[in-house]
Amino acid sequence: MALTEKYVTWATASNLVGIDASTLNANIKDAIIERVEYLEIEQLLGQGMLFDQVYTIDTNIPELHSANDNQDFIVARNFPIVSVIRLRDNIHATVTSSILTLVEHTNFEIQKDTGIIKLVRSLSDSLLMKKIEFFTAGINTIDLCYTYGFDSVPNDIKAYADMLAAKIIKAWNQFYNLDGTESFQMGDYTEKVGEWFKHIDSQFDPHINRMLISLKSKYTNFMPLGTGSIRI
Repeated sequence: MALTEKYVTWATASNLVGIDASTLNANIKDAIIERVEYLEIEQLLGQGMLFDQVYTIDTNIPELHSANDNQDFIVARNFPIVSVIRLRDNIHATVTSSILTLVEHTNFEIQKDTGIIKLVRSLSDSLLMKKIEFFTAGINTIDLCYTYGFDSVPNDIKAYADMLAAKIIKAWNQFYNLDGTESFQMGDYTEKVGEWFKHIDSQFDPHINRMLISLKSKYTNFMPLGTGSIRI
């Protein structure tokens, strides 16, 4: 059964090397999906995380944070954050009413791309809403439950997938669609194929490497697949 692509856009990848996408057969597409999407992106870049899924840190196993004196922010261990399910402060208080459940836009704001959650001064005059300027200092005084990941594949992941796929398509087209290879002697064949791939590397690798450096700096804070639950 043919694999279904998640990150590669065949028309874009093939157009990068001037090839009609309709000429790509199922075998080459499957090979590209396995190499590019599964190995290069999900396993190596995402460390097992899928770039088209939303994961949950739920209330059964919340993420615990400690705070120093006068600390007014925490950083989630995984991001980008999609939404905060629950944020509580002073969770070890012996009196239940002293455990504060904080409210987004009233007690805190989220920088979703970086995972930073910062307390803000409440503008509410409600007597029912307790104000908090700093988290309670101590070990694991804060618990955080949230969703993180991606509701849709990020454009930079798509672009990287297309560039990797284009390189493979170029190599495949070069190898299988040039005449005369049957007349090569073994030494000539090895040298000629080596020249082809060196040329392809020189065309694509500078762009691929620059993209990879940028992506690694952005997507290095994900929980490996299996340690969180996926929202379906």
